[in-house]
Amino acid sequence: MSRTRIVKGKITERVKGDISIYSASNIIETSLQSIVETGKEKGISFGQPSKPPEYQPENTIILYIGMFFDGTGNNRFNSESLYYTKVKGNNNRIKSSEIPTQLSFTLTPEKIKEKDISKINISNRDSYWNPYSNIVKLYDLYKEKSEAKGKTHIIKQYVEGIGTEKYKEDSVGGSSIGRGDTGVIAKVERGIKDLVKEKIAALPKDKKIYKIVFDVFGFSRGAAAARHFCNEVKKTAYYVTRTKQDPYDRKGRILTKEKDLVKHAGGILGAELKKIGLKPYEETYNNIEIRFLGLFDTVVSDLVVKENIGYKIAPFFNGIPIIAQEYLEDIKTNISGLGIKKVFQIVANDEWRANFAYTPTEDGYTLYMLGAHSDIGGGYAELDKYTSILGFFDAKGGDEEIFKQQEKVRKYFIDGDYCKENEIWFEKNYEHTSGFSIESSPTETTPIYEKISGHYILKTSRYISNKYSLVPMYVMLQKAIDYGVPFYKDYNEAKKGGNRIDYPFEYEIPDTEEFKMLREYLKKMLDVSKDESKKSYSLSSEMFEHIRNRYVHLSSHYAGLDTLGHKDGDHHFSGELLFINRPVKYKEDENGKIFYEREIYK
Repeated sequence: MSRTRIVKGKITERVKGDISIYSASNIIETSLQSIVETGKEKGISFGQPSKPPEYQPENTIILYIGMFFDGTGNNRFNSESLYYTKVKGNNNRIKSSEIPTQLSFTLTPEKIKEKDISKINISNRDSYWNPYSNIVKLYDLYKEKSEAKGKTHIIKQYVEGIGTEKYKEDSVGGSSIGRGDTGVIAKVERGIKDLVKEKIAALPKDKKIYKIVFDVFGFSRGAAAARHFCNEVKKTAYYVTRTKQDPYDRKGRILTKEKDLVKHAGGILGAELKKIGLKPYEETYNNIEIRFLGLFDTVVSDLVVKENIGYKIAPFFNGIPIIAQEYLEDIKTNISGLGIKKVFQIVANDEWRANFAYTPTEDGYTLYMLGAHSDIGGGYAELDKYTSILGFFDAKGGDEEIFKQQEKVRKYFIDGDYCKENEIWFEKNYEHTSGFSIESSPTETTPIYEKISGHYILKTSRYISNKYSLVPMYVMLQKAIDYGVPFYKDYNEAKKGGNRIDYPFEYEIPDTEEFKMLREYLKKMLDVSKDESKKSYSLSSEMFEHIRNRYVHLSSHYAGLDTLGHKDGDHHFSGELLFINRPVKYKEDENGKIFYEREIYK
């Protein structure tokens, strides 16, 4: 579009403020004589052009909304009620031996800052024992404010992690397979409804919505929820064409050119906005954008579809109706075609659980980083040590081959710098026996047991700092800021801006010699993330070994069923099925060395 002005005399413009002229192309001034520019200050400034102000009709508002979907088994409110009563600073650690398998826990007003008192039963793996994830930390750094004239509003919404509810017991179905009332799809629906009810409904209704701009973040199945959310709010409006009576057929109807709006654009969001009476500038909520989508290691873990899990575990958990499996709505993770301005995903390089297949993105930039799933998204507790069962096997006396094969597995963790020699070992759990009886007297029999084989486990134990997850958090933060997301750069700035930061130590990598290498690694990864054209990057051997051993957790293990009276590493109760964190089956290269390869699930 162009504009031409032709005059025979002079053009005089007088204003009290500035005159700003913006052009998407060139600004050309032509004169048959000279062009004179004078001012009180001399000189013409050169540099990067500023962006023109966004057009906004009168009596409208623009909403900038941050949506934060927490990870599986993560819930900030539950963390505050238990974990943060025990860990209050960088020097605090919880003794792993002091975390009970089961705890009858009373939520008092002091803990939950509400009037109700409730008693719940939690296990040692529930959300109550987790610290904040990176989603919570980013949420607390996101700005929330309204422009003076009320034309723009920045708001944010936190959505509790899959399988969790505020001050309630965690859900097995939600945490294990991402389904049910606390599953992925349910969390998206609830997140939208809570956003409208708790935040948008408080805005004045005298102006119409001109545009909504979303910044969306998610971790784990929360990342799957974030992607499903993007698909939901980008749904188009649904119209029905009007009909009229056919002039040539009394009983017939024919289509007209007129249409009636049946469903607003924006899916559930559009429907909820209509309910509260906040009208769109146009006929429907067409002007919805997604500016930034930040993902920490997307895991759908949609075992209902992938493994027919509804059929397999129905005998153990009655919360999954078998017959309904075929009718469950699919989780929509495909984000291509949604027009998202920037997509950035950080993927865990050291994750190979069978039920945590990684779901790649079709668009955007993906950065692989050292670490297991929750090393990337956060949520590992600061414990004095982490002890895990990495494998198990049965061996008869003198069976050297099976020990040789299992030693390869042990060497994998040592050679890969996960464990030092003294941090991983084999341990015999018990003996498999067969029994029969012999008569030892006329009135008694004596049982005789014959040893068949020994049951062995591969066990590891070491201290692992949870500070590593700050690296992917700060990498995500910087990338988002670079693309215009309204974050404060750190917790000090956030506190000055009015944000509430309850546990500032959770943002800190201590300035001590112990964490020197981690601080250097953060600088390295910030530099790496700036150049998106590079497909790979390298770390020094010293840095690689240090990070792997000191900070990378081993998430694949055979544990977690002790609440059912089932020993860690004992597969005779159910095979491998109920060990949700079991690894994929390892592979061997041409030299006989074993390795694990993460599955990809689309």
